[in-house]
Amino acid sequence: MFHQLRLIIQLKWVIFKRQLREIPPLYLILLAALIAAAACVLIKMDVRVTYRSLSVAAIVQILLCAQIPWNISKQLYLKQYSYLSGLYRGINYSLLSLPFLLIDIRFWLVALCTAIVYTAFANSTILKGISKMRPIIPSPFFVKSSYLWHSRQRYLLPLIWAGMILIEIIAHSAGNYNLAIVVLVTGSFIAFMMTIMQYEKIDFIRMYADASRFMAHTAMEIMVNTAVFIALPVLLIIVFFPQAWQITSIAVLIIFLMNIHFLWMKYGFYPSEVLSGILTVAGLFIQGALAVTVYGLIALPPYYYILYRHCKKNIHYLLANYEAIDH
Repeated sequence: MFHQLRLIIQLKWVIFKRQLREIPPLYLILLAALIAAAACVLIKMDVRVTYRSLSVAAIVQILLCAQIPWNISKQLYLKQYSYLSGLYRGINYSLLSLPFLLIDIRFWLVALCTAIVYTAFANSTILKGISKMRPIIPSPFFVKSSYLWHSRQRYLLPLIWAGMILIEIIAHSAGNYNLAIVVLVTGSFIAFMMTIMQYEKIDFIRMYADASRFMAHTAMEIMVNTAVFIALPVLLIIVFFPQAWQITSIAVLIIFLMNIHFLWMKYGFYPSEVLSGILTVAGLFIQGALAVTVYGLIALPPYYYILYRHCKKNIHYLLANYEAIDH
């Protein structure tokens, strides 16, 4: 058992080093800075340790564990060795509990115990049933022609949308505009990131005749579906807090720009998921830094133009390359 544990740790270390080699050094520095900033935020968080907060930590840990994908080939491979499957799962689930340690050691202990229990019952019928609960709810949040939006995370859109509406009503009853606007931006960020950043096969891009058509069609889908998704939440905020309509308008503009940024980053560095994901996060921080000053705002249009040209160039290369292969 200890020999298998050592082999798993060595395997994870090798995989980790290989992934690091795919990331340019500059973005490794940016990634390290983002991790350090997130760690500082967690350390400075002042969360009271109560039975309710500990229960929330356990629930969050369960949700995190449920999001780890396990493909069939990996499951079949791990089942060939005794204890290997449980150890592999347990290490992954335990690593997810580390951020709780920065908040309070009691939260970490609860999350760690939850991870151990989750590992012990990972193969049970109940947890398998929970992990497979992916109800495809008829969603009004995209037009039927939007192939990109038929993603694996489609079932989450109505849930996130309903949660945003509920929290905005609570914010109105408490007279808290900050809560309402934060949930609008954060909820939209989570929903659109999980939807847009889903990776398709190259066949999706090959459906389009040329790069210009691809860029125009996907950008129009983003605009329309974003407007449909945030229409009611934005309307409620304007009705509940009419005096802050200017800030709300800026938040709406940010959401649209954020989604265009997701789209062009995704296909600008397609098919590398690691590189596009890191550059997307880094790009959001860069835009936030530029938006602080007037001169930075002037630099935003050139930034988006360069990103657009790079994305179009990559799409053109992918289409031309696959056409050459076909012929």
